[in-house]
Amino acid sequence: MIALWQTLPISKELYGFLPEANWHEAWTATAMIVETEHKLEIHTDIHVYYVKNKEEFELLLEAIRHLASIKKEEMAKESCVIHFRCKGISTFTLDDSMPVQHYSDRDILVDVEFSEELAS
Repeated sequence: MIALWQTLPISKELYGFLPEANWHEAWTATAMIVETEHKLEIHTDIHVYYVKNKEEFELLLEAIRHLASIKKEEMAKESCVIHFRCKGISTFTLDDSMPVQHYSDRDILVDVEFSEELAS
């Protein structure tokens, strides 16, 4: 079963992401919103241990992008950059082009950062 992600406000600038199926799990990801005069930055921390497969990971990225898009429009900003930081132990690679370090026979140690500008 693939998780669908719910986005919940933790505070005015901080949002958490949880699988819709389980309210009792830890935050899979958090997103901190940083506002400047013309730009919005979203700093995300993704705990890959709680993501079960690559498809769930892609859906989580889409949920984060969706939040960024909503906040960009609400705050009337010219641009928005999302900074992703993915850390933890995973059983799958996030992207074939990202470097990985094998932790055990089936586990991968993930420590990856990347950014993207939200398309207008």
